[in-house]
Amino acid sequence: MLMYKDRSLVPTQAVRLAALGFLADGAREYGALAGMVRQFISRTVAPSIELLGPSIELLRLEGLVEAADGAAIETNPVLTITATGREVLRDLMCAPVRATEGDLNRLVVGLKLRFLPHLSAADRASVVAGLIDAAERELDRMSDLRASSEGEGYLGAWIDLDIAHLERRIAWLRALAG
Repeated sequence: MLMYKDRSLVPTQAVRLAALGFLADGAREYGALAGMVRQFISRTVAPSIELLGPSIELLRLEGLVEAADGAAIETNPVLTITATGREVLRDLMCAPVRATEGDLNRLVVGLKLRFLPHLSAADRASVVAGLIDAAERELDRMSDLRASSEGEGYLGAWIDLDIAHLERRIAWLRALAG
C-alpha cells in the first residue's frame, strides 16, 4: 500500500478510505458512491484534481469492491465492499495521522472520525489515541513557535487561536476515548 514514509496516508489512499468507508455503510450504485466521495472531499478540503482523480473502478480491479452480477461500471451497478476491502479499510483507518494541519490531514481525520464505527473497540481506541497524539505533537510545535514569536506583529495572537483550537480538539478527543 503506497503511503508516506511515516505510514500516513497519501491523497489517493484518502480517496480509497472514503470509497471503502461509504461502501462499508451499505451497498451503493457506482454513480452515487462517486458523488458521495466527491462531495465529502469537496466539502472538507475543496475540490482537487489530486484527490478527485483516482478511479473507484481501480478498487474493483483490486478486488476491494464488487458489482452485482459482475456488471460493467458503465451500467452504474450496485457496488459492495468485499472481505478484502474491509481489511484494507481497517488498515487505512489504523494508519497514523500526521501532526500537521494541512488540507490532506484535515480530510484524513474527518474520514477516520466518519468511519470510526466500522472498527472494533480496540481499533477505535487505537485510532483515537493516534489522533490525540498527532494533535498533541501539533500543539507542541505551535507552542514552540509561539514562544519564539514575541513582538512579531500579530503572529502571536494568530498562533494563540490555533493553540486554543488544538487544546479544545485534544479535550474533545480525550472525551471520545473516555
